[in-house]
Amino acid sequence: MALPGFVVSAGRKVKRGWEQVRYRFIDRPKIHRHIQHLSGPLQLQATPTDAIVIGLMRDSEEHIPSFLEHHFRLGVRHIVLLDNGSVDRTVELASAHPQVTLLQTKMSYKDYKYAFRQYLIDRFCQKGWCLVLDIDERFDFPGSDQISLSQFLAYLNQHQYTAVVSHMLDMFPEGDPDTWPKDGSEFARKSNWYNNTDLTQEPYVPYFNCTPSNEAIRYHWGGVRETIFGVHPNLTKHPLIYPAKGVSPVLYSSHFCANARVADVSTVLLHYKFDRKFHEKCLRAVERGNYAGGSTEYKAYLQALESGEARDLKRPGSRQLEKIDQLVEERFLEETNTYRQFVTQQARAQSAASVSN
Repeated sequence: MALPGFVVSAGRKVKRGWEQVRYRFIDRPKIHRHIQHLSGPLQLQATPTDAIVIGLMRDSEEHIPSFLEHHFRLGVRHIVLLDNGSVDRTVELASAHPQVTLLQTKMSYKDYKYAFRQYLIDRFCQKGWCLVLDIDERFDFPGSDQISLSQFLAYLNQHQYTAVVSHMLDMFPEGDPDTWPKDGSEFARKSNWYNNTDLTQEPYVPYFNCTPSNEAIRYHWGGVRETIFGVHPNLTKHPLIYPAKGVSPVLYSSHFCANARVADVSTVLLHYKFDRKFHEKCLRAVERGNYAGGSTEYKAYLQALESGEARDLKRPGSRQLEKIDQLVEERFLEETNTYRQFVTQQARAQSAASVSN
């Protein structure tokens, strides 16, 4: 028998309260003692229309170039990365960029992954917007081909929003994995296919004192990972938050935040999970058990890979992503008329200014 809603809610509050106490008095001081600064500035300047990216990584040399290129092109102010003991060229590639602050720790990812994230937010994201990402994710938003990231953030500020919903869209290339490009940037360019045939959408539940502003925005589950691997992952996150206005991630999940006024437009995390090292990563995740449920999902991925069921991810219903706004047309992303009018007005103003100059 399912527990009553108020019992579940009370349980979440107790768990969150305990996690906050443990982080403040145990985890944060310990992490601070075991963090090594490798490169980049430790004092960052940010305004209300700036976004600072924070992320965790390990052995991610295939993702670093395209991750940095995408987000700097999008307009982020600075990127802070915490390396967790890479043995490939990850550190070398990340430390070469002047707008990247690189830290490193050998502490257990399994035990401290959420505390790591909160530590970086506390240390680097107390003035502007914070964009919390995994190294295989690329953030984007409707209208990004017409307005800049700073204009997008100005819209959020204007309407007093303090967090944004993002849905993961699992991207993949055509063909057998053995034929996929080894170069990470080339792989990202060719991973322009997605499949939402088995996407499930459910009403947005305002957990952890979050207030939604658009009832059309929903939680997403499943997608191509359900089609191919038979798993039902939560595809909805809240990666873009404004910590200075009291918003914080939940300390036992990468999908939720607390105390936020959630924007009326949803955004996307282009998710490049299926790279040439995917099989190797699944083996390592199953061995270490460092993901939810002892890496339950990764066991399913590994079974499908080794049985040959996942040799070609392109199935009936797959589509190529040509522009972000097509995801709005497909109702994968949602926006209001207010937001679209803002985009149109900003684009016209920029066009007029360009003509006059």
